[in-house]
Amino acid sequence: MKKILEFFGIKTFYNSAYAIWNFFMTNTCALMGYDLDKISPKAYKYVTETAYPFFNAIGGSLLAMFLLIGYLRKVDNLKEGITYESFLEMIIKLFIAEGILLNATSLMNEFISIASIASKYFMGSTPPNLVTTEMDLGSFLLYHLMMGIVFAVMAFICGATILLTVFKRYLNLFMVIAVCPLATVTIAGGRGFENTFYAWMKTFFTETFKVVIIALALRVSGFMVSSMGYINTNYISGLFDGALATVTSMLQMLIVTAAVKGSDELMKRMFDLR
Repeated sequence: MKKILEFFGIKTFYNSAYAIWNFFMTNTCALMGYDLDKISPKAYKYVTETAYPFFNAIGGSLLAMFLLIGYLRKVDNLKEGITYESFLEMIIKLFIAEGILLNATSLMNEFISIASIASKYFMGSTPPNLVTTEMDLGSFLLYHLMMGIVFAVMAFICGATILLTVFKRYLNLFMVIAVCPLATVTIAGGRGFENTFYAWMKTFFTETFKVVIIALALRVSGFMVSSMGYINTNYISGLFDGALATVTSMLQMLIVTAAVKGSDELMKRMFDLR
């Protein structure tokens, strides 16, 4: 059997599929543990030293405008008018907006670091591996007749999808940090305008802590598929162990990818961040 496998080169697809998957999973796990200044120092420097100050300058100008809008809305309300409580509310919101503008980058970096530490804790040091076994006749038939190239292509697509999902999270965070001042100054505008800041805040926390949900999805789904003891394979396990391991690995890749892609929507539903 070994000579037949070597003759047809079937192990090429078998080994390449596992190598591709392990490559993407190893890099995904490493990527989740990075802070923004480590993932791309040039991008972080550009956002914090060029883009953020630019929007911060615009936000500083808009802050006075939104404060005036909030004041005029209070004056226009003949029923309530300007009271001491409403004036104090405006001043408090002004100080909150100013405080966030001055300390936004450090506060956001702290939350991102917390998310990175939590994701590394859940992922551990070993990325989720596929179910492996010695290639037997079942694996040979499966690969030789239909599934060899499909398995390798699926490993690439699923692995790349997971890696790009994590990478996109960092790109989104850079965008969210850059426009923070524009969303923050709307606090001074009062009810209605401040919803813009709340929407920005929900987006920031979603993108920040999404990596924790992804880490949980990777680890838990990997454990669930690799220990599928609830499936009875006694009748065919003798001859087709290798083929079953391959099918299980393909199932694991699909489940893990679906769990990672759905982590964003799951987190929004759990914490009402929509």
